[in-house]
Amino acid sequence: MTESIDEPTTYAGPSLKKILKGDTPVILVHKSVQGAQRIGEVFEQIPLLHGKSLGLGTIIRLPSMSSEKAREYLSKHDSVPIRFADPELHIHPQSGWQDAPPNLSHSAQNWTYLSAPPSKPSALWVDEVLKIQVDHGASALLTASGWVSEVNAQKSLDLAMQFVSMSRDRAPAAPLFVNLAMDSRWLTEPGLREILLGEIVESGQVPWSGVTNILRE
Repeated sequence: MTESIDEPTTYAGPSLKKILKGDTPVILVHKSVQGAQRIGEVFEQIPLLHGKSLGLGTIIRLPSMSSEKAREYLSKHDSVPIRFADPELHIHPQSGWQDAPPNLSHSAQNWTYLSAPPSKPSALWVDEVLKIQVDHGASALLTASGWVSEVNAQKSLDLAMQFVSMSRDRAPAAPLFVNLAMDSRWLTEPGLREILLGEIVESGQVPWSGVTNILRE
């Protein structure tokens, strides 16, 4: 069978503008290391099967690939309406994530924004994180925020939301999604869940309920 990843994707489903209204369900497909050569077939079949009733998006993990490969993938699938280039800030050894590697991988070391993430919001660094996403083909941006520790939960969440606020200030016209990585205890422990729900309600961030499923092929 022809490896679809080598052929540009065509797409005839809902547009990005319609998807961003939040009333169209969307499938987000993660590019994986194995089986990625078949992903173009998935993108082709979704609009054939669902027409305008189901939107489509794809996500790449920037630190897991080279800059060249990131551009190549998103450019070949530039007809997919939602394209995320996830900076994966939580993988940095100093992020606070308990499963963060002691050292960045060889591919991750090539991304300069991961060399020294600031402990407090920095306009120059936030600009770099946002620009890298745009430069590699993202159609919607992820805020320059990462791991939110359950230790000192309110303080950790408040700091993360400062990065979110600066991201919005630096890219006021772009489709921008809040990007937070959290332990499952934020949902399972009542105290943490209350803090998180309080932030969602009080933050003023516009909710987007379009995603119905996330596929990891």
